Amino acid sequence: MLLAAASMSKARSRYQGLTGVPAWAQDVAVNQIKNISGTALQGSAGLASPALSTGYPSPGGDSGVAGRVNAYGHGVVRNAEWWNLAAGGHKDYGGNEASKIDFDANVPAWSLVRTYSATISDDVDRNPDGRPASCHGYYCWQYISQEDKFHRFGSQGRFSNGGGSGITHDIFDPQAGDYVTSGHPADLGGDAANYGTRGLYPAIAKDTSGNVYIITVSGGLVTKWTRATDAFADLATNNGTQRTSGPIVDDPVRGHLFHLYVTGGVLTCAKYSKTTGQRTAITFNASAAATALAAIAGLNNGGIEYCTPRDSYLIYDGTTGNEGDVYEIIPNSGTTYDVDTLATTGDTPDTVNSAGLYSRWREVTLACGFKGMLMQPSFSGRFAFLRTA
Repeated sequence: MLLAAASMSKARSRYQGLTGVPAWAQDVAVNQIKNISGTALQGSAGLASPALSTGYPSPGGDSGVAGRVNAYGHGVVRNAEWWNLAAGGHKDYGGNEASKIDFDANVPAWSLVRTYSATISDDVDRNPDGRPASCHGYYCWQYISQEDKFHRFGSQGRFSNGGGSGITHDIFDPQAGDYVTSGHPADLGGDAANYGTRGLYPAIAKDTSGNVYIITVSGGLVTKWTRATDAFADLATNNGTQRTSGPIVDDPVRGHLFHLYVTGGVLTCAKYSKTTGQRTAITFNASAAATALAAIAGLNNGGIEYCTPRDSYLIYDGTTGNEGDVYEIIPNSGTTYDVDTLATTGDTPDTVNSAGLYSRWREVTLACGFKGMLMQPSFSGRFAFLRTA
């Protein structure tokens, strides 16, 4: 016990003297998980006032403001800021407000950047003021650092009784603190224009150049949005009918997209070429970690991120019974990868909402240089930070 106390004291002294380390991160070591107090969206200054009346078709929906996260909600990061934009959708929540929380702050706290539209319409792509309707977030919001803007690629489960989908392309400008309300970019093109008719949400990922890739459920093509030309085009290879909802991530080292999926307790993952769109199945060396990962019931709704310091994919589900379990896929130039568990210390995160995690598992870099994964479990849950470097 004395040895453990001495080790903790040494860790504190190591980080407290570093310039710019936020107070909440002072004691966080590599591979340690930290629950960050006071960061739940519930009850915070990130909520719009007055609250929207609830009970669909009222704009507050059947879930109320909790639907901003719990209704298949997203997360999107800009440096160390975490944003929630036009979230909710279906019959859950109709507000399209924008909120953020900055983890470079000593005490991170939510703020409301833009309130909801004055008129919230039902089953539309955009409200009368030109701002996007709320929708289930999944992976549709991507931060394009080259432009310093957030882009929403389509809307799955927009605010409506039927949870309709749209293919509009919307932008939020964080410097202006508002959505772009006129002169919108062109709608999604190529095979991505079909995703509203194919049921489940598409797999969407962004590369380091700010280009975005969209793969629809049951579609055989990869649609690429090229940032420099603001154009959508299908890559050449048609892979035939494929199941591609679920998390997908860009691998900047090997130059492909990696798709995480499980079918009937078996990992059925693949990589996609970012130049041809060719799908190649990935298998895994047998291990206890691979078996455990495949057994997670909600894995297809989980989070996956490329971990820069480790050159690997870190995966998190975090639903009941899986809190704190971090899995790591170690890629290579071939088609057989390894799966391992990441040994962590520290806190057990709050339980992820049963609807799933989706894009609420994101790599961030703090201004002080710390890297890690941020995770928002639910509307009422605290953020957790897993430091990786």
